[in-house]
Amino acid sequence: ASLTRRRAAVSCLRVFSRQGIFLRQPLRKTEPCRTLQTAVAVRRCGSRGTLQTAHLWPRSTVALPDRRHFATLPEKDSAAVDPKLLLKYFQVVAKELRDVETELLRRSLDAKRTKELNEKVARLSGIVRLFEKVNTLRKEVDGLKDLEKDFARTGDNEMLTMALDDLKNCESEIQDIYDQILEQIVPPDPVDSSEVLLELTAGVGGQEAMLFTGDIMEMYMHYCRWKGWTCTPLDYETADQGGVRHASLSIGGRDVGKFLKFESGVHRVQRVPATEKSGRIHTSTMAVAVMPMPSEVEVDVNPKDLVMKTKKASGPGGQHVNKTESAVQILHTPTGIMVESSKERSQLMNKDIALRILRAKLYQMELEKQLSQHSAQRKLQVGSRGRSEKIRTYNYAQDRVTDHRIPITVHNIAEFLQGEELLDNVIQRLLQESRKEIVLEVLQPVANEERK
Repeated sequence: ASLTRRRAAVSCLRVFSRQGIFLRQPLRKTEPCRTLQTAVAVRRCGSRGTLQTAHLWPRSTVALPDRRHFATLPEKDSAAVDPKLLLKYFQVVAKELRDVETELLRRSLDAKRTKELNEKVARLSGIVRLFEKVNTLRKEVDGLKDLEKDFARTGDNEMLTMALDDLKNCESEIQDIYDQILEQIVPPDPVDSSEVLLELTAGVGGQEAMLFTGDIMEMYMHYCRWKGWTCTPLDYETADQGGVRHASLSIGGRDVGKFLKFESGVHRVQRVPATEKSGRIHTSTMAVAVMPMPSEVEVDVNPKDLVMKTKKASGPGGQHVNKTESAVQILHTPTGIMVESSKERSQLMNKDIALRILRAKLYQMELEKQLSQHSAQRKLQVGSRGRSEKIRTYNYAQDRVTDHRIPITVHNIAEFLQGEELLDNVIQRLLQESRKEIVLEVLQPVANEERK
């Protein structure tokens, strides 16, 4: 395989595919390249040294573009967790599994409790099986280390090389299983598998804020197409001079809630408006709210708590908007939440849309009460989905996007607003950081018990 060499005078060298996807950083490490569907080997990496990389197929090289344009992909969760702590957690899980299986033997359980316990047994059994695999592999590692010493003593280099390769493979497999265990440890989030209602509202900045809101709305719509999701505008209000005042998007597909739940908050833009003649940079904001779309069974709305009003719709539509009262406004009296829909020409369809938005808002209120109990969500501030929280800054003068929660900075705003790989990389980092904090929170009682 041909090699690409690049002199570097930086303390940290990183490897990218020709599309700019960050691969890995460690010395002598082979990693998959998601863009070219091959593997990339890092031959040598050091501060102020020479970096050599090669795709592991003939006559193919890796281009190393300017690293300032790209975001790094997340490292594995298991790197932040002590394996001894995981083994201690295994003992806790095994005991909990035995207790649950004992409880299942009781005949006095109702159907609902039996279902809950069976689901818990399935989850705990999966974790126990993974730990048993780790124990088996650890015995193999101990045996291979003994063989390594024997072959080194006898001078059998060929067998020594084979033993070292097997040892490396076993340790890598153990690390992969630890990652699977951490995935199992994280409790399921009901938001992850649900459809979402994504609301965008222009904030401070007047016309420039509305133009920026339109840019962000297009970014999310492009992201939905890139992920293969469905995106349906439920309600939106445009400005006379361009841009969006307010919009509501219904988004459905696989893991929609999982990938979008951390996008709530204030997005800030720093750029020179098109109407600014003196070239001054203005700061404008817009707010994003992401709410799961529950079913009618999950949220029961009492019709007696609703006050519905109809009015004539505004906007384009000819004489129809002036003659019929197709717009629907609904007030939920216990909470004071007001929703409105005027997108459709039919009053019944607008009423249905308004009720869907209302259910999503009520469901979101209930989820926020539950999420406030998790310290990990409060620390990272990605679970509260509060509009008052500044989460991201788009600085056009420096051509950068900064997420303030991790933090992470990505350059090339134009590519980021396309709603594809750069945006997805940032979201993946948020997911990984959140997962890591939840894992540490789950393991904290085990660590406290061990210190005693």
